[in-house]
Amino acid sequence: MKKRSITIIIAIVFFSTIAFAADFASYRNLTHKYAITYPANWERVREDAKYFSVLDKSSNVNININSEELPPNDKRKYNRITDIPKIREGLADIIKKGTKSSSVESGPTVLSKEKALWFKYRYIQRSPDTELYFVVYQIVVLKNDIRYTVTYKVSGPSQKEADMKFKKYWPIMKTSIASFKVTYLDK
Repeated sequence: MKKRSITIIIAIVFFSTIAFAADFASYRNLTHKYAITYPANWERVREDAKYFSVLDKSSNVNININSEELPPNDKRKYNRITDIPKIREGLADIIKKGTKSSSVESGPTVLSKEKALWFKYRYIQRSPDTELYFVVYQIVVLKNDIRYTVTYKVSGPSQKEADMKFKKYWPIMKTSIASFKVTYLDK
């Protein structure tokens, strides 16, 4: 029992160190009015009005944010995430078709003080000479007719390695995702 307690304490200290050892930088999108922090040593790989992406090149772990205005028909349909089960089913179907994933875990959450949906899924990207396994965690929030999708994605040469990498980087990702804020008042 004593060995187990020591192992648990070491694991907690190790993962806490990973989560808090990273210095964070900030990003602010002036078009869609949001802000997020991310590990300062990660490289910005895309930055425009609709999309922001950072990558840790050494581990191939990234955070992406896609923000886009809803089309007129969707504005009426999804003005706010009020019918969560219906929207969750629709988005899960889109994810399954787009990634050929067999299962999608999902549920309600809160992001930037707004009702949101989270999704976690796995998929395989195959080419003639390689297979790459992905684990993806996304949160979708709607505010002021804009859909914000925050994505945390890891990859590995096997499903086991991708799952281990996901767990290893989750404390940092959780900190970054929790920092996401829509920075303007409701219309």
